[in-house]
Amino acid sequence: HPTVLAQVLGIVRGYGTEDLGARGPFQMAPDGSFMLLTRPLIVTEHCAAVGDLGDVMLCDFSQYAIGLRGELRLDTSESVKFPSATLAHRAILRCDGMPTWDEALTLRDGATTVSPFVALAAR
Repeated sequence: HPTVLAQVLGIVRGYGTEDLGARGPFQMAPDGSFMLLTRPLIVTEHCAAVGDLGDVMLCDFSQYAIGLRGELRLDTSESVKFPSATLAHRAILRCDGMPTWDEALTLRDGATTVSPFVALAAR
């Protein structure tokens, strides 16, 4: 969530005492995207606000499946914008998505669980 970004930057400032420069945990790529410990850092308003469950998430989107219910449908209409002599277009796509894992995986030690989608708890 955008409200979390200030806290992430604060953590990075407090990371160690030496100047890590380009080797630090938080980096900005030439295209303007952010990386945290070599993972892409995506800031989106679709997560919970700072302090709530899910404000920070670690996601492996290669473990997420998207199913299409039908073909993409494109429609054009002259009647919607008839007075201004313009066309209206719309695209309709029916789809859904879900993780490919049903539950977290417990490692051999019997105590450690791993998952491709982890949400930071409320604090």
